[in-house]
Amino acid sequence: TKKIPVKSNTALKKAAADWQYEEIPQDMDVYSQKACVLATRAIYTLGLDFGEVFVGINPNGRPYVLDVKAAPLFNLQIAEKFRSALSAFLAEARCRERIPSGQMLLGADPEFILRDRLTDRLIYPSGFLPKEGMIGYDDRSERREGRLFPLAEIRPEPDSCPLRLVNKIRRTMAAGIKLIPYENIEWLAGSLHFARYQIGGHIHFGSIKLTTQLLKALDNYLGIPVMLIEDPETAAERRKNYGGLGSFRWEPHGGFEYRTPGSWLVSPEIARAVLCLAKVVACEYPVLKKDLFADMELQQAFYQGKKNYFFDLFEDLWQDIMATETYQQYRDELGLFTEMIHNRRSWDEHRDIRLAWNLEIPERAMPS
Repeated sequence: TKKIPVKSNTALKKAAADWQYEEIPQDMDVYSQKACVLATRAIYTLGLDFGEVFVGINPNGRPYVLDVKAAPLFNLQIAEKFRSALSAFLAEARCRERIPSGQMLLGADPEFILRDRLTDRLIYPSGFLPKEGMIGYDDRSERREGRLFPLAEIRPEPDSCPLRLVNKIRRTMAAGIKLIPYENIEWLAGSLHFARYQIGGHIHFGSIKLTTQLLKALDNYLGIPVMLIEDPETAAERRKNYGGLGSFRWEPHGGFEYRTPGSWLVSPEIARAVLCLAKVVACEYPVLKKDLFADMELQQAFYQGKKNYFFDLFEDLWQDIMATETYQQYRDELGLFTEMIHNRRSWDEHRDIRLAWNLEIPERAMPS
């Protein structure tokens, strides 16, 4: 990494062989973090496994891509690091094989939002829930002073079985009702509420190394089926800021979370289908090789929620899924995808998920 000052409207100089590079931590400052995230996304979006990305920071502090080189010209210092990284990448690729189902650990922290049914107002979960714990509020604050937190999260213990994981989610939701014991405070999932609050269905993967091939498999074989059952309008709005292709985040305890889908908490049936499909893709990704997003037009259609581009393509993707060994374990739960997609049905993100999950709801209303 080399940080150089670039005045506005000044063209970036081309890399030169005599450049002196300084290695810095990815988390040295907020700009370094943003630059690394954007560089990774740029390489991935272009279908590359590696490359060199030049990133600038505009006067508003936003990063932007200046240039990408698929075959960069490095000095000896950087070339040696590149050689080591490439050797490790190739060695890992040669020994890649499917992961036994019992060794794959799944977790999740799907989000939801609270709405007063009587007044149609947003209710902040930070007024009821702790920040930490099995159910709590997300740390994205609405105000800079960090006092109002609009999103709530379910954080069950991980499990190797997606069906047990869904049962843990249900028990956690039931415990949450004791903390928010009001009939009129609806719990809503999906993609977007109140025209500005994007919510996601983050899925955690442990016991597996994140690779470009795995991320592409998740985008194609999980991201596309989920997109085809999402509400297309709210999903498109959400993806203007969150839930892009290849969206992931490293987890502090190891593993990573996949952040592309909207919040699939809309019903237990959809939660089971999504988590079972996530398990299949993670276990079987070495044989799930289609990459529809090599076509930039399909990338754009995904972000815009244009499902008609993908209905026919889904059939080929699903044939690959059905040919896997892990699919047979969850074929009943996964049938929801084919039923909803063939009938052009989208999930209902305006229904109180407490009702969808058949949870016992208190009869009293929250005092105004």
